[in-house]
Amino acid sequence: MNRHEFKKVARRVWYFIWEEDSWASWIVNVILAFVLIKFVIYPGLGFLLGTKFPIVAVISSSMEHDGSFETWWNQQASWYEANNITEEEFKTFSFKNGFNKGDI
Repeated sequence: MNRHEFKKVARRVWYFIWEEDSWASWIVNVILAFVLIKFVIYPGLGFLLGTKFPIVAVISSSMEHDGSFETWWNQQASWYEANNITEEEFKTFSFKNGFNKGDI
């Protein structure tokens, strides 16, 4: 395949994926997006962030802390203090009020 033929094929493929409004084009787009996210973006984020799970989501309300921080702390203080975490130190944590369902 010479250079001219390659350009012609590349343009047809590009048009098919990004411009054409057909079911086949839509299916190829979905598959391409899945492959890119699963094998390029997700592992890339994992590498950059140094973790196997770079994106997680809260899917239950078990991490929500209803009420005031003081009420919650009074119920949980013994466990944190047993693990050498003071109330003052806990108040510096980013998510001291817990997560909300749907947080990423």
